[in-house]
Order: sequence, then structure tokens, then C-alpha cells
Amino acid sequence: MLIALRFIANILFLIAAIALVSDLTTPMQGFGHVKLTPFATHWADLSPRSLKATEEAISGSAVGFLWTHGLIYLIAIPTAVLFAMLGTLFGYLGRRRKRTNIFVN
Repeated sequence: MLIALRFIANILFLIAAIALVSDLTTPMQGFGHVKLTPFATHWADLSPRSLKATEEAISGSAVGFLWTHGLIYLIAIPTAVLFAMLGTLFGYLGRRRKRTNIFVN
């Protein structure tokens, strides 16, 4: 289980790195200034129907306030930052635990 969490963390860090390179490519060529793209924009570009369906499913349920008071702010975070935070969380959860020898005298 721990190795799976570390694998997922590496995938999330890879996505964060790709998103960061994508956001920094244009300014490094001299065509503007740095602007990190929010995750909602990437999601809307890749699959607008999926974003709309998710919004409708969460808003129409008993916990509809979750979309307006929580998730909307979470998907407004830049993609690189969001996936780096998720990668850090999964990496921490998948870390190797230190074994303690309780029979040492």
C-alpha cells in the first residue's frame, strides 16, 4: 500500500512539473509575464461537460454548499501548485516508517 501511495505521489509531481513548464514556456520566450493557469481552466479546456456535470452533481445533492464554499476555491488554485500539494500529501502518507526495536536493552 505504501509503495502505491509513493507511486501516485510521483505521478502527481510529474503532472505538477508538466503544468509548471507549460505555464512558464511563453514568458521564457519573451512573450509576456508569468501567469499560472488555474486547475478549473485546464479542466474546462480538457472536458467542459465533465466539469459541468460534476458541478451539477455536487450542487444538486444534500451537500450542495460544498461546491460553492469549498471546491470552487480548490479548483481555482494553479494546477502546478494543486498537484504539488497533492503529491506532497500522498508522499507523506506513503513514507517509510522507522522501525523501533522494543527489545533492545
